[in-house]
Amino acid sequence: KKFKCESCSSSFTQPGSLKIHIEGVHEKIKKFKCTHCSSTFTASQGLKRHIEGVHGKITKFKCSHCSKSFSQKAHLKSHIEGIHEIIQKFHCGSCFSTFTRMRDLKMHYTT
Repeated sequence: KKFKCESCSSSFTQPGSLKIHIEGVHEKIKKFKCTHCSSTFTASQGLKRHIEGVHGKITKFKCSHCSKSFSQKAHLKSHIEGIHEIIQKFHCGSCFSTFTRMRDLKMHYTT
């Protein structure tokens, strides 16, 4: 089944695609805004291509100890705690091994 645009000769297989076409081409509605600049787009794919092509891989959270950067604050926190602060909180009761995370100690016990 084809969905035809009444304003031009374009046709689509999905009604949602026709709606996006009408809003973007004929009504000039640009719902997708870049958070890094003032560019706007009619479709999410256009915004995605723009960000990848113009802004590259954006990483907002940079480690102050090394050159690594992360897209999420929680990942940066985990990196700093695990790599730079080497807080060895979890001790093995059978040997002298210490670990920064409980899951690593549990893994140690299973091996």
